[in-house]
Amino acid sequence: MNEETLETIEQCGLVALPVDETCAIAQITEREFAASKQAKERYRIGRLRGKFELRQTIRKAATSGDAQAIKTLAEYFETADASEFVSGLNL
Repeated sequence: MNEETLETIEQCGLVALPVDETCAIAQITEREFAASKQAKERYRIGRLRGKFELRQTIRKAATSGDAQAIKTLAEYFETADASEFVSGLNL
């Protein structure tokens, strides 16, 4: 799979498109996607970047005093699974 296709897959992950729609946009089959370790990793990276950027935006709004953003951020931290914070740390 070429870099342009992988970049498209990552960008689709960034905006949380489902895999079938991602494959249509990237012009690959779902079978090709499933068989490609690189494609799955780039999609995952895109999804994680999307979550990161969204949380960053909410945090910035909350620190600026936006009441809804403060509530959203507080709810996230109250409901976040502790394992999410230590996952991969081998504790």
